[in-house]
Parts: sequence; C-alpha cells; structure tokens
Amino acid sequence: MIATLALAEKADASTYDPCPYAHDIVVATIIMEAGGEYHVGALEGVYEVIMNRAKRRNKTPAQVCLQKWQFSCWNGKADGMKALEDTIAQAKKHPRWPIANNVIGTNTNYTKGADHYYADYIDEPYWAPSMTQTVKIGKHIFFK
Repeated sequence: MIATLALAEKADASTYDPCPYAHDIVVATIIMEAGGEYHVGALEGVYEVIMNRAKRRNKTPAQVCLQKWQFSCWNGKADGMKALEDTIAQAKKHPRWPIANNVIGTNTNYTKGADHYYADYIDEPYWAPSMTQTVKIGKHIFFK
C-alpha cells in the first residue's frame, strides 16, 4: 500500500491505483522492456509511453501495463496473482531496479509525446505506418 501511495503522490491524481502492486507493475515493465538498454532516455522512454497511454486511455499506469498485447514483457506473465507476483519478484532482482524505480514520477519528454514503440529487431508492427516516428532510443523506435 505504501508503494501505491508513493505512486499516487508523484503522479497526477487521475492515475491513483488502489492495487497494492501498481507501483511495482510499472517499474517491472520499465525493467523488462528496457532494463538492458543503457542509452540516455531508454528507461524514461518506456515510462513516458506508459504515462501517455494512461492519460489518453483514462486508465491507471498499471492497467495500461497489464493490458493484453500492449507490453510484450507481460504476455503470459500476469495470468493470476502468483504469476504477477513471480514476475515482479524476478524483475526486482535486476541490478537496474533502483534506477527504474527512480524514473517513476519524473517528467521527461525524451520520446516527444510517444505512446507507442517497438524494438528495431522485430518486424514492423501493423500500426507503425499510420503513426509518426518521433525518435529512436537504443533499440526502441517511438511513435505518436
């Protein structure tokens, strides 16, 4: 509950989430999506996309992270409470967890307002041609 309140204090009031795992879900998403990226703005870029989607979709950041097929890192890893807890526990072992945790609540714009991205090593998603590419950070290409 303390982590949830910390997230609520740092984020806009409309993003408050009573889920006791809300904060950890967002940090775990950042880690699982970009924990291996060491380019300036890589971790922040994932967080920006989460927050931009949350605002546009009127959902909490954790809800956005766990939406089916939105962040591939969660595919099949949040089906039930045990799977969710195990996935978060694994992400917490990542050496960059504290750094990703400190991204929460920041107000950056490395992605220039992006609400989508994909890794450059996968085939271009169906939605990419209809969007505007804003920037590439490391292996991630961002769009709005």
